[in-house]
Amino acid sequence: MSKVFKHAKGFSLVAVSVGLVLALLLGPVIPAKAAEEKTVKIGLQLYVTGPIATVGVPGSYGVFDYLRYINERGGINGTQVDYIWENLGGAPYGAITTSYKRFREDAEVKLFYCQSSAIDVVLPWCARDKFPMLAITGLGSPVWPPDMKPGDEHWVLGMSAGMENETATFIRWLNDNWKEERPLRIGVFTYDAAQGWGVKTGAEWACKQLGVDLVHTEIVGYMTLLDTSVEWLRMAAQEPDWVLTLHYGSNAAVIVKDVARLEIPQKGIKLAMAIGGLDEAVVAMVGDDAEGWYQYAWPPSNTDIEYPLMNTIFEVSERYRGWRPEDVKLFYTVGWLGAAVMVEGLRLAIEKVGLENLTRVAARDGLISIRDFDLGLPFAISLSQESPGAVKYIRVYQVEDGRNVACSDWIKAWHIAGEVEDPFW
Repeated sequence: MSKVFKHAKGFSLVAVSVGLVLALLLGPVIPAKAAEEKTVKIGLQLYVTGPIATVGVPGSYGVFDYLRYINERGGINGTQVDYIWENLGGAPYGAITTSYKRFREDAEVKLFYCQSSAIDVVLPWCARDKFPMLAITGLGSPVWPPDMKPGDEHWVLGMSAGMENETATFIRWLNDNWKEERPLRIGVFTYDAAQGWGVKTGAEWACKQLGVDLVHTEIVGYMTLLDTSVEWLRMAAQEPDWVLTLHYGSNAAVIVKDVARLEIPQKGIKLAMAIGGLDEAVVAMVGDDAEGWYQYAWPPSNTDIEYPLMNTIFEVSERYRGWRPEDVKLFYTVGWLGAAVMVEGLRLAIEKVGLENLTRVAARDGLISIRDFDLGLPFAISLSQESPGAVKYIRVYQVEDGRNVACSDWIKAWHIAGEVEDPFW
């Protein structure tokens, strides 16, 4: 049965409740369209329930609001952008296959978007069916394998440089700022899924390149964290200087609370969360226990008020949802940016072949022909066959008074994945 989201104003993401999910279903984002109106459709795999819904809900709102914003401005040269969606809930590896089949069988869906770390599950299906997907995150070794050769086709594209590259970049930043004569000591605390393993892979590579000591690694469950005390005690016993962690939603909150309860910072260990794990919803859940944590991320924070992108988001989210700038969650911005890249790819495809000839192959060709796309950030983005990750930068943030505040400039990501030379890196 087709589902259509409708927007609701103002909500708290401290906990995702049944009421919030119902609020998502109350009214249409896109008005009913006349039969003759030109449309193009995308599919969305989203988290609106389950342990990472605090990520998925604002991320979904970001996608919906950008599409509404574009449609109100005339769409893609008069073509409105429509969508269907599926909830991945707490079981992405199962749900993702079901939703993929639904999208694949709907001939009107020209490409789809995945909020999940389970992108590796549908990777071979996308290549087999020539069905393009844009992933919420970047492409790591499961998507861009080390043995990839020139000419190999990408049917899965990513929004960022990938966990391997981003983690390696952060470790290089730490090492560049390391003042002691002995080597820096790093620990990795991540989860058992494709993107989680990417943090481990990136850390191993960077430490080897830089002469940094990777002293310990812990791998915990993907969606089911209740307590991580044993893992943190094992980690602390190895006396790392920094621990790089990754998880999302209530799982990340468990990690932060356990770290505080076990007094890990008091042991001289500094802490950083990988891409987006310490978003505003997690900070709200854990309160003061988040203070002082670092985070490296490719989307800007709501404290980055100097960028045209954020000013547009502030204006639109206030108009559509009644939000203040501090109410804009990091994953709202992620969803907004992902929708923008999909629309730009479709625009280029339609300009090249026409709406009546738009196929999934043409949509994919549109995505990989994006060049110097201005998102309102200090850098433009480009995608190509050899360059499947959109945003190739990270910025380091620290939680101060409950907000992520920048403590570095934008840093070009250190490219480690694959043998194919990337022309835009």
